[in-house]
Amino acid sequence: MKKFILLTLLLNGACASGPKAVDSGEISNAHVANFLLPAYTIHDALRRESIWSTGYVVWLTKEDKTSGSIPFLDKRARHLGVRLSQAEWCRSAMEGTAYVQMENGSVRTFNYAGMLPDKVTDCSNIFPSAAPEKIAMVSRSAFFEVPDDAKYGLGAKIEYRLVPYRSIAVDRNTFDLGSVLYIPKLRGTSIELPDGRQVVHDGYVVAVDTGGMIRDKQIDFFKGPNRNDAPPATIRSTQDRLLDAYIVTDPELKEYLLRPHQRFVGS
Repeated sequence: MKKFILLTLLLNGACASGPKAVDSGEISNAHVANFLLPAYTIHDALRRESIWSTGYVVWLTKEDKTSGSIPFLDKRARHLGVRLSQAEWCRSAMEGTAYVQMENGSVRTFNYAGMLPDKVTDCSNIFPSAAPEKIAMVSRSAFFEVPDDAKYGLGAKIEYRLVPYRSIAVDRNTFDLGSVLYIPKLRGTSIELPDGRQVVHDGYVVAVDTGGMIRDKQIDFFKGPNRNDAPPATIRSTQDRLLDAYIVTDPELKEYLLRPHQRFVGS
């Protein structure tokens, strides 16, 4: 186990040399996996962002071979051997990752792979209130089958796997991929992990994904396999009702939080 350093200021702010390093104790990969990291020390030297949150999931669905079902196509418009009802196809495309239970009982996982030149189906009737620009993008979605070492899907780069309740999607013009954010209102939130364990969130999330309609200070919070894509209630927000988030600068803490997302050594 290593030690990570949190920055803090003297309470009276009189230190001319700036923030002091304070030893917060030992952490391990298990602390990260079980959401047991200590609170981050917030001070005036940290970059603070006012954010708002949405959520996304691995969409749980079933193969559908009936007439009118829609195929998953790759970026060359080749059939990937699975078809869904139109509604399930559109919802899978909207979320970006889908678990598909096949007729033979097996489960295959597919990830969004970009847009095809022409629409595969028209999703406007499935999402009648969505912006036309978003519908146009979703309706042209291509997919690829996810590698075995990324059971919840891949992020914006092939070296990043998604981790439920840790990963977020961001606008890269606002947050760099690999950035770690600490959200005080997220800390203390009860969550249920995909394996059924109930844990309390420690407040840290990692920017490893993007989305075509994610703009500016919006974050999209990844929940893993689910059919409810709302973010946790404690961080539900809008462009008019924002949350505070802080950019984590401690290199060792960032390294620990990035490890579960990294598929390749040194990525």
